[in-house]
Amino acid sequence: MNSEKRIFISYAREDEEAAKRMYTDIKQAGGIPWFDQEDLLPGQNWELEIGRTIRSCSYFIAIISEHSSNKRGYIQKELRKALDILEELPPNAIYIIPARLDSSEPLHNALNKIHRVDLFPSWEEGLKKILKSLGLSTNSKNTEEANHSLLTKPSDEEVIGKIRETAARDHPNDFSTQKFVIKKQVEALEKIKGYKPLGIPENVVGTIIDDARRYHPNDFSTQLFIIEKQVKDWKELHDT
Repeated sequence: MNSEKRIFISYAREDEEAAKRMYTDIKQAGGIPWFDQEDLLPGQNWELEIGRTIRSCSYFIAIISEHSSNKRGYIQKELRKALDILEELPPNAIYIIPARLDSSEPLHNALNKIHRVDLFPSWEEGLKKILKSLGLSTNSKNTEEANHSLLTKPSDEEVIGKIRETAARDHPNDFSTQKFVIKKQVEALEKIKGYKPLGIPENVVGTIIDDARRYHPNDFSTQLFIIEKQVKDWKELHDT
Protein backbone atom coordinates (compact mmCIF):
# COMPACT_ATOMS: atom_id res chain seq x y z
CA MET A 1 0.00 0.00 0.00
CA ASN A 2 1.26 3.48 -0.87
CA SER A 3 2.51 5.17 2.32
CA GLU A 4 3.04 8.66 0.82
CA LYS A 5 1.87 11.22 3.35
CA ARG A 6 0.19 8.44 5.34
CA ILE A 7 -0.18 9.66 8.90
CA PHE A 8 -0.87 7.54 11.98
CA ILE A 9 -2.90 9.26 14.72
CA SER A 10 -2.19 8.01 18.24
CA TYR A 11 -4.50 9.08 21.06
CA ALA A 12 -6.06 8.12 24.37
CA ARG A 13 -9.69 6.97 24.15
CA GLU A 14 -10.75 9.99 26.18
CA ASP A 15 -9.39 12.20 23.37
CA GLU A 16 -11.26 10.41 20.58
CA GLU A 17 -13.11 13.54 19.49
CA ALA A 18 -9.86 15.48 19.04
CA ALA A 19 -8.36 12.56 17.12
CA LYS A 20 -11.36 12.43 14.80
CA ARG A 21 -11.09 16.17 14.20
CA MET A 22 -7.39 15.78 13.38
CA TYR A 23 -8.22 12.92 11.00
CA THR A 24 -10.79 15.05 9.16
CA ASP A 25 -8.58 18.16 8.98
CA ILE A 26 -5.60 16.23 7.59
CA LYS A 27 -7.82 14.44 5.09
CA GLN A 28 -9.25 17.75 3.87
CA ALA A 29 -5.72 19.07 3.40
CA GLY A 30 -4.92 16.20 1.04
CA GLY A 31 -3.13 13.85 3.43
CA ILE A 32 -3.95 10.22 4.08
CA PRO A 33 -4.48 9.87 7.85
CA TRP A 34 -4.91 6.53 9.59
CA PHE A 35 -7.41 6.55 12.46
CA ASP A 36 -8.43 3.25 14.03
CA GLN A 37 -12.11 4.18 14.32
CA GLU A 38 -12.23 4.73 10.55
CA ASP A 39 -9.65 2.34 9.14
CA LEU A 40 -9.77 -0.86 11.19
CA LEU A 41 -12.04 -3.43 9.58
CA PRO A 42 -14.33 -5.78 11.51
CA GLY A 43 -12.55 -9.07 12.15
CA GLN A 44 -9.01 -7.70 11.82
CA ASN A 45 -6.46 -8.39 14.54
CA TRP A 46 -6.31 -4.80 15.73
CA GLU A 47 -2.97 -5.10 17.52
CA LEU A 48 -1.20 -6.60 14.51
CA GLU A 49 -2.82 -4.11 12.13
CA ILE A 50 -1.88 -1.11 14.27
CA GLY A 51 1.72 -2.30 14.57
CA ARG A 52 1.93 -2.85 10.80
CA THR A 53 0.43 0.56 10.10
CA ILE A 54 2.77 2.42 12.46
CA ARG A 55 5.75 0.93 10.63
CA SER A 56 4.37 1.68 7.16
CA CYS A 57 3.27 5.27 7.84
CA SER A 58 5.37 8.30 6.96
CA TYR A 59 4.38 10.25 10.08
CA PHE A 60 3.14 9.57 13.60
CA ILE A 61 1.04 12.22 15.36
CA ALA A 62 1.06 11.70 19.11
CA ILE A 63 -1.89 13.51 20.69
CA ILE A 64 -0.73 14.48 24.17
CA SER A 65 -3.11 15.33 27.02
CA GLU A 66 -3.60 14.66 30.69
CA HIS A 67 -5.32 11.44 29.62
CA SER A 68 -2.49 10.06 27.47
CA SER A 69 0.24 11.29 29.82
CA ASN A 70 -1.18 9.50 32.85
CA LYS A 71 -2.60 6.43 31.15
CA ARG A 72 -1.12 2.95 31.09
CA GLY A 73 -1.94 0.60 28.27
CA TYR A 74 -1.62 0.22 24.53
CA ILE A 75 -1.12 3.91 23.80
CA GLN A 76 2.27 3.69 25.55
CA LYS A 77 3.14 0.69 23.39
CA GLU A 78 2.25 2.70 20.26
CA LEU A 79 4.60 5.47 21.35
CA ARG A 80 7.41 3.02 22.07
CA LYS A 81 7.01 1.50 18.59
CA ALA A 82 7.18 4.98 17.04
CA LEU A 83 10.26 5.91 19.10
CA ASP A 84 11.98 2.70 17.96
CA ILE A 85 11.29 3.63 14.33
CA LEU A 86 12.56 7.17 14.94
CA GLU A 87 15.89 5.69 16.08
CA GLU A 88 16.28 4.15 12.62
CA LEU A 89 15.76 7.46 10.79
CA PRO A 90 18.25 10.25 10.00
CA PRO A 91 18.60 12.81 12.84
CA ASN A 92 16.88 15.57 10.84
CA ALA A 93 13.89 13.45 9.78
CA ILE A 94 10.40 14.50 10.85
CA TYR A 95 8.44 11.44 11.92
CA ILE A 96 6.87 11.86 15.38
CA ILE A 97 4.84 15.05 15.85
CA PRO A 98 3.76 15.56 19.49
CA ALA A 99 0.52 17.60 19.53
CA ARG A 100 -0.69 18.81 22.92
CA LEU A 101 -4.34 19.37 23.82
CA ASP A 102 -3.39 20.89 27.18
CA SER A 103 -0.32 21.77 29.24
CA SER A 104 0.50 18.15 30.12
CA GLU A 105 4.04 16.88 29.60
CA PRO A 106 4.66 13.65 27.65
CA LEU A 107 5.27 10.54 29.73
CA HIS A 108 8.18 9.44 27.52
CA ASN A 109 11.25 11.60 28.08
CA ALA A 110 12.39 11.02 24.50
CA LEU A 111 9.39 13.04 23.27
CA ASN A 112 10.70 16.10 25.11
CA LYS A 113 13.60 16.20 22.64
CA ILE A 114 11.15 16.67 19.76
CA HIS A 115 9.67 20.09 19.09
CA ARG A 116 5.96 19.89 19.87
CA VAL A 117 2.94 21.84 18.75
CA ASP A 118 0.12 23.10 20.97
CA LEU A 119 -3.47 22.77 19.76
CA PHE A 120 -4.56 25.16 22.49
CA PRO A 121 -5.64 27.89 22.86
CA SER A 122 -5.99 27.88 19.04
CA TRP A 123 -6.56 24.58 17.25
CA GLU A 124 -6.29 26.32 13.85
CA GLU A 125 -2.83 27.78 14.53
CA GLY A 126 -1.54 24.44 15.78
CA LEU A 127 -3.05 22.63 12.80
CA LYS A 128 -1.29 24.97 10.35
CA LYS A 129 2.06 24.02 11.90
CA ILE A 130 1.26 20.31 11.71
CA LEU A 131 0.23 20.56 8.05
CA LYS A 132 3.48 22.40 7.29
CA SER A 133 5.49 19.57 8.88
CA LEU A 134 3.48 17.07 6.80
CA GLY A 135 4.12 19.03 3.61
CA LEU A 136 0.42 19.76 3.17
CA SER A 137 -1.36 22.99 2.28
CA THR A 138 -3.93 24.67 4.51
CA ASN A 139 -5.68 25.93 1.35
CA SER A 140 -6.93 22.55 0.22
CA LYS A 141 -9.00 21.74 -2.82
CA ASN A 142 -11.51 20.09 -0.49
CA THR A 143 -12.17 23.41 1.24
CA GLU A 144 -13.01 25.02 -2.10
CA GLU A 145 -15.27 22.08 -2.92
CA ALA A 146 -17.00 22.48 0.43
CA ASN A 147 -17.92 26.09 -0.28
CA HIS A 148 -19.13 25.15 -3.75
CA SER A 149 -21.20 22.23 -2.45
CA LEU A 150 -23.27 24.57 -0.29
CA LEU A 151 -24.40 26.40 -3.44
CA THR A 152 -25.01 23.36 -5.62
CA LYS A 153 -26.79 20.05 -5.17
CA PRO A 154 -24.95 17.31 -7.04
CA SER A 155 -26.86 14.25 -8.21
CA ASP A 156 -26.71 10.99 -6.26
CA GLU A 157 -24.59 9.53 -9.04
CA GLU A 158 -22.04 12.35 -8.70
CA VAL A 159 -21.94 11.95 -4.92
CA ILE A 160 -21.41 8.18 -5.11
CA GLY A 161 -18.69 8.78 -7.69
CA LYS A 162 -16.94 11.18 -5.32
CA ILE A 163 -17.19 8.64 -2.48
CA ARG A 164 -15.58 6.01 -4.71
CA GLU A 165 -12.79 8.39 -5.79
CA THR A 166 -12.01 9.32 -2.18
CA ALA A 167 -11.96 5.68 -1.06
CA ALA A 168 -9.60 4.77 -3.92
CA ARG A 169 -7.32 7.73 -3.09
CA ASP A 170 -7.20 7.05 0.66
CA HIS A 171 -6.82 3.26 0.34
CA PRO A 172 -4.97 2.56 -2.93
CA ASN A 173 -4.89 -1.13 -3.91
CA ASP A 174 -6.75 -2.07 -0.70
CA PHE A 175 -10.04 -3.08 -2.26
CA SER A 176 -11.54 -4.65 0.86
CA THR A 177 -11.12 -1.37 2.73
CA GLN A 178 -12.45 0.61 -0.23
CA LYS A 179 -15.59 -1.56 -0.30
CA PHE A 180 -16.09 -1.17 3.45
CA VAL A 181 -15.57 2.62 3.38
CA ILE A 182 -17.89 3.11 0.40
CA LYS A 183 -20.65 1.09 2.10
CA LYS A 184 -20.21 3.04 5.34
CA GLN A 185 -20.26 6.41 3.57
CA VAL A 186 -23.33 5.58 1.49
CA GLU A 187 -25.22 4.39 4.59
CA ALA A 188 -24.33 7.64 6.38
CA LEU A 189 -25.40 9.69 3.34
CA GLU A 190 -28.82 7.98 3.28
CA LYS A 191 -29.30 8.62 7.00
CA ILE A 192 -28.46 12.31 6.59
CA LYS A 193 -30.87 12.69 3.67
CA GLY A 194 -33.74 11.40 5.80
CA TYR A 195 -32.60 12.90 9.10
CA LYS A 196 -35.57 14.42 10.97
CA PRO A 197 -35.02 14.31 14.74
CA LEU A 198 -37.99 14.94 17.00
CA GLY A 199 -38.15 17.83 19.43
CA ILE A 200 -35.78 20.22 17.65
CA PRO A 201 -36.71 23.07 15.25
CA GLU A 202 -36.14 22.40 11.55
CA ASN A 203 -34.07 25.58 11.12
CA VAL A 204 -31.69 24.43 13.87
CA VAL A 205 -31.30 21.02 12.23
CA GLY A 206 -30.72 22.71 8.87
CA THR A 207 -27.95 24.89 10.31
CA ILE A 208 -26.28 21.89 11.95
CA ILE A 209 -26.35 19.91 8.70
CA ASP A 210 -25.06 22.86 6.64
CA ASP A 211 -22.14 23.36 9.03
CA ALA A 212 -21.28 19.66 8.91
CA ARG A 213 -21.31 19.77 5.10
CA ARG A 214 -19.15 22.90 5.02
CA TYR A 215 -16.42 21.62 7.33
CA HIS A 216 -16.46 17.95 6.31
CA PRO A 217 -17.23 17.84 2.57
CA ASN A 218 -17.84 14.42 1.04
CA ASP A 219 -17.12 12.72 4.40
CA PHE A 220 -20.63 11.60 5.26
CA SER A 221 -19.63 9.36 8.15
CA THR A 222 -18.05 12.34 9.92
CA GLN A 223 -21.00 14.56 8.99
CA LEU A 224 -23.45 12.09 10.54
CA PHE A 225 -21.32 11.74 13.67
CA ILE A 226 -21.21 15.52 14.16
CA ILE A 227 -24.89 16.05 13.30
CA GLU A 228 -26.06 13.43 15.79
CA LYS A 229 -23.76 14.77 18.51
CA GLN A 230 -24.86 18.37 17.93
CA VAL A 231 -28.53 17.38 18.05
CA LYS A 232 -27.96 15.38 21.24
CA ASP A 233 -26.13 18.32 22.87
CA TRP A 234 -28.85 20.77 21.78
CA LYS A 235 -31.54 18.59 23.34
CA GLU A 236 -29.57 18.23 26.59
CA LEU A 237 -29.12 22.00 26.79
CA HIS A 238 -32.81 22.67 26.24
CA ASP A 239 -34.05 19.90 28.49
CA THR A 240 -32.30 21.33 31.54
